[in-house]
Amino acid sequence: MSNFKNFLFIYVLLCISGVIIALYCGYSAAQRSTEIVFCDVGQGDGAYIRTQNHIDILIDAGPDEKILDCLHNNMPFFDNHIEFVFVSHLQKDHYGGLQYVGEQYTFGNIFVTQMLTESKDLFEGIIKNKYRGIETINEKSLISIDEKTFFKVFWPSENLKNQPDPNMLSHIMLFEDNGLSVIFTGDAQPITLSYVEDQLKSYLKEHSIRIEILKVPHHGSLNGLTENFLTSVSPEIGIISSGKHNSYGHPSKRILEMLNVHNVSVFNTVETSSIKTYIKGRRLVVEFLGRSHLYGVF
Repeated sequence: MSNFKNFLFIYVLLCISGVIIALYCGYSAAQRSTEIVFCDVGQGDGAYIRTQNHIDILIDAGPDEKILDCLHNNMPFFDNHIEFVFVSHLQKDHYGGLQYVGEQYTFGNIFVTQMLTESKDLFEGIIKNKYRGIETINEKSLISIDEKTFFKVFWPSENLKNQPDPNMLSHIMLFEDNGLSVIFTGDAQPITLSYVEDQLKSYLKEHSIRIEILKVPHHGSLNGLTENFLTSVSPEIGIISSGKHNSYGHPSKRILEMLNVHNVSVFNTVETSSIKTYIKGRRLVVEFLGRSHLYGVF
């Protein structure tokens, strides 16, 4: 009887292991390209990236636990480690959700811009011991994810000191993955966009990079995107992350008109919920609410 129980236990264990392996292999086979999800976090920012090589990246985490819905829906259930976390700047609508993410996931490296004294202790208290280390990034930073995947940072300047406005410290960076190119801007201001637009334009030209997606700065605020910056990056798609009936009036009608004039297809998480983007064949796929839209030819 004892031998039978042992046999039954081993048999059940092998079956469970087989199911887990099959699910993992099935998921790996199904994901043929890097996926970027612009998460619906309400009035805030949050984006999740899973690379083709199964590396998990989080860029901002919104103000609260709503970011978990996005991670649960898009991150494999068997994976509880996020290798790279980027915080655009230290305002709570961009990092507050890390408190809740840290309760269910562990972090690898965390990249932040310059930390203001009044927010440093609060931020470090939220993430506690769930990380390997915190690294400050600036315009000279190049973060390699793997052979063909990297982040190139264009702002903030390493010479920017004693800046009281955290939005002035918001990162502006290029994500590049096998020809998929995305500009992340956090809450970048018009003045900081003006500082980097020429350098960014030259870099894109030098490396023959075409921008598919722009994360529109500052939730589509009038105090964000500029005509010159938009011309410099010339994206095909603009993503806006804003909350329903928010008190700031985001996004600005003037910004929406600007994007329309430049023939940029705009998607707002307040209307679409979370937005998944990836390359299929030679087309960029944008998915939301069960619908798919195709753009571009690569």
